[in-house]
Order: sequence, then structure tokens, then C-alpha cells
Amino acid sequence: MYYRDNGIGMPADASEGLGLRNMESRIAALKGTITFQNQADGGLNTIVRIPR
Repeated sequence: MYYRDNGIGMPADASEGLGLRNMESRIAALKGTITFQNQADGGLNTIVRIPR
């Protein structure tokens, strides 16, 4: 799954939030990964990969 927005991006300390940790652990339980990438011009890319 690929998601991109044109907002302000994600602060560096956002990974300390409970919601993101829960999402990461649920994806990890499926042997998947989640990646967040701030864009230079603003916005955020979020990539979720879950193997078949």
C-alpha cells in the first residue's frame, strides 16, 4: 500500500506515539514493514508492505 499527501510531513519524534507503535506492531505481526518518508517539498509518503 502506498499513500502520499501534500501536508507538512511528519515530525522526527512522531514515532513515539502510541498509535504509530500499535500500527507498526500489527504490521510486524504479519511479517510486514511500514516506512515513512518526508518529502523535501512537504508532504509524506507512507509505504506498507505485507508479504503474501
